[in-house]
Amino acid sequence: MVETDKKYKQTRQLLKLAIDAAGYRNEDIAVKAGLSGKSVAQVSAWRNGRKNATERQMAYFIKEYGHLLKRKMEHLFCFCDSLSGEFVTRYEKLSGEVIFKHQVRVLSQSGRVSSSVAVLRFIVLEDNCNFHVIKQFRGGLSQSQLCEGSYHKVFHSDNEDANWYSYSIASRVDIDGLLEVFNDFKISLLNGGNPVDRTLYMDDAEISKSRFFSVKQVHPLEYSFYQKLMKLGLQSDLLPF
Repeated sequence: MVETDKKYKQTRQLLKLAIDAAGYRNEDIAVKAGLSGKSVAQVSAWRNGRKNATERQMAYFIKEYGHLLKRKMEHLFCFCDSLSGEFVTRYEKLSGEVIFKHQVRVLSQSGRVSSSVAVLRFIVLEDNCNFHVIKQFRGGLSQSQLCEGSYHKVFHSDNEDANWYSYSIASRVDIDGLLEVFNDFKISLLNGGNPVDRTLYMDDAEISKSRFFSVKQVHPLEYSFYQKLMKLGLQSDLLPF
């Protein structure tokens, strides 16, 4: 097999960018890929992710839109570390397509008004058949706010990603590794664990004061996660279905 006959793993993502940018029809894509304009079924398979085109077939789109794909596939994550008793931020860049992003929300009370606020976030990136799994907590969140149900100090930025600190990244795990990380996260919440407290380096006595996550937060997370894996056609013996 020559180099240009290798499968292009980002076929679906690249075509979506090209269509968004220039409005290509399936017939147009087929011709640009060196196929007959009637090969719309082949293009449909590329667009829905059932098949990947070859690098040769995607050459035009890689040249014209590859730079857009590269930017779209890059993500910046901020960490807040404790260094000599002070919190210091650092940044890490990861590449991949966001295939799952879920916010864990809790009740927020302000006077007589009840609402909800996102306090945790679980993100999965897919990168060349491997996965990056990122766990985050809301910037500005503290144990006292968790106990009181009032979140007046959490971050509220127009850039949603700027509202979050990452506290754990599992890089380049396979599907089984992804499920193990997810199950550990889910169990930690159901067992009374609090990632916010752990990140703030509190002792066990302090941590026990803010055990408030329950099945009402975990079930929506679990269902959404399994549903996404099902729709992506991912398979593992660790899946419950």
